[in-house]
Formats: sequence, C-alpha cells, structure tokens
Amino acid sequence: MKRKKVYRLVYIILASVLLASAFAGCGRKGAGSVYEDDLKSYASVIQSLPEGSYYAFADMSSEHDALLVAESVFDNMDGTFAAVEATVYGFDKDGGIKEYGTVKSGGSANPLAAKDGELYCAHHQYIDKVHIDEAASEMITAESDDFEEYGKTVVITFTPVSEKAG
Repeated sequence: MKRKKVYRLVYIILASVLLASAFAGCGRKGAGSVYEDDLKSYASVIQSLPEGSYYAFADMSSEHDALLVAESVFDNMDGTFAAVEATVYGFDKDGGIKEYGTVKSGGSANPLAAKDGELYCAHHQYIDKVHIDEAASEMITAESDDFEEYGKTVVITFTPVSEKAG
C-alpha cells in the first residue's frame, strides 16, 4: 500500500514537471528557444530602437517570426504590455530584414493578437488577419467578421527596449 502512494506521488510530480515545462515554452523565453533565435535574428533592428520603444515577436510567416515594434503600449491588466499599433519587420525573399508596414487594431479592447501564423487586428465591425508572404516579400491582409475566431487568439505581449538582451 505504501509503495502505491510513492508511485502516485512520483507520477504527480512528473506530470507537474512536464506540464510546467510545456507552459514555460509558451512564453517563448529561455536559452535555446525560438525567442532567443528571434532576438539574434533581429538584433540589429532591436539595438537601433530608441529607449521607450517596445518590441514583440509574432508568428506571421511559415518561415520566421515577425518583429513588431510599438511606440505606445498599455498595461494588459495581467502584468504584461499589449499594443494596438505596431510596425512590422520580417524577412524578405532574399533573407534580408524588411519593414513591411504598420498594423493597427480598433483600440485597447482589441489588442494585437496572433493565432495560427496570422496577426489579428480587430476593429469594431471587422477583423484584419495579417501574415507575411516571404517568397513574395509582401504583407497580406484579409478581412473577416468572425469575432469568435479572434476570441481564440493570444494577445501579443511587448517587451520594453530597456529589457532587451545583448
């Protein structure tokens, strides 16, 4: 009987560690992570940003994450910063970094969010779903009115430039 309790305890501890590891990966920060790779890829742009700017990474392409740069953010009421407007940088067809343009949502009730390789910019009556086509070196925008889909996105969290690595 005592042996079963020990096995259950070990099982619970292992399950907790695995679950914690999975959630830790969602934040994308950590040595050897996609976040670290993104920091290296966009180091020249991030280092050129003025103090007071904010940056984030978003999955907007099949090949690389995009760099989002915001001049203004707001407290997302959970200890993170969100934005409604950002400049998008990504890789072009030749492998260079390109400024693709600006994205903007309808306000702080609908901050920039991402899901399945697209950035969501929700407005009062429609949603812009944005992705980068690296082969064509274009930022593509498609309009949608499926607000349930926006509800399944993850809000992009921004980091102050003063906290950049390197």
